[in-house]
Amino acid sequence: MPDCEGRPNAYISLMLTGFLNEEHQAAFEAARADHRRGGSLANNCGAKTRGGAACKLPPLKGHSRCLRHAGPKAARQHREYQLKQVALGRLELAIFEAAEQRRAANRQRWLWKKLGPWESGSTISLGVHEDGFTEALRAMGYRADSLPPGIADAFRWKYRRFMVDRSQPAEWRKVVEGLDDHIRAAGESPENFIGEGHCTPSFRTPHGLSPFSRRRILNPRRSEFAPLPKAGHVNHEALPMEDPYDLNSILIRHRAELTPVLSRCETAEDRLRVAASYKRILAEPADLQARRDWMALLQELGI
Repeated sequence: MPDCEGRPNAYISLMLTGFLNEEHQAAFEAARADHRRGGSLANNCGAKTRGGAACKLPPLKGHSRCLRHAGPKAARQHREYQLKQVALGRLELAIFEAAEQRRAANRQRWLWKKLGPWESGSTISLGVHEDGFTEALRAMGYRADSLPPGIADAFRWKYRRFMVDRSQPAEWRKVVEGLDDHIRAAGESPENFIGEGHCTPSFRTPHGLSPFSRRRILNPRRSEFAPLPKAGHVNHEALPMEDPYDLNSILIRHRAELTPVLSRCETAEDRLRVAASYKRILAEPADLQARRDWMALLQELGI
């Protein structure tokens, strides 16, 4: 190469590392940093965070905001996409379950924000450390089962931080000293309060909808979670009343057997029909009508 004549060391360095010298590499890294996540030239979300700064996460495809700030509709679409990927075997079930736990915790915190800290539920389970948490509160004069669930949950996180992950009993005692202020702010317990409930919150409310969702009053046969069957389908009238989240769990647990069938499904409705029909066979293996309906569905899908 003519440009490298008289500079054999630079030519060798270019061939081995892709850079002429260290100054060339440093300039490249500095320019690349501007295009990385959070860089001045990167495509960032830009939403205002609680700290007052701009969000540096990358936006979703087709959105100007990231998954955290794109809104509930984008979050539902992302969950439906994950369900499809799991049913097709392209997403590990452990990854999906971790995402479900994050969504459940966020939903529980949202309920506490809307309904108050006396709403039953929890976002953390201390497991073998639960007895230690109970005794630590009792030593300070409090009973864990009488606290508002939202406050008890917050102090479980604090116990884990100061007494499980670390050993800072002085910090823990300092935190518990302010518990009275939290209890007074929560107000009186409701008459129907029965305790915290399960330590692991439910992944969904009935029909997968928020208790404040307007779609609760809609006809479930016309809900986007339970679409109407197409004309000519064989004995699938009960399908719209099925819980689609339970049907999706069937697809996840039996994805190995159902993958060839799901590959022929063109719509989400078809996948729900497959899950509903397969669920009947699992529940009643000797039901001849369930097997006839399953075979009719396979023929309809061209299998």
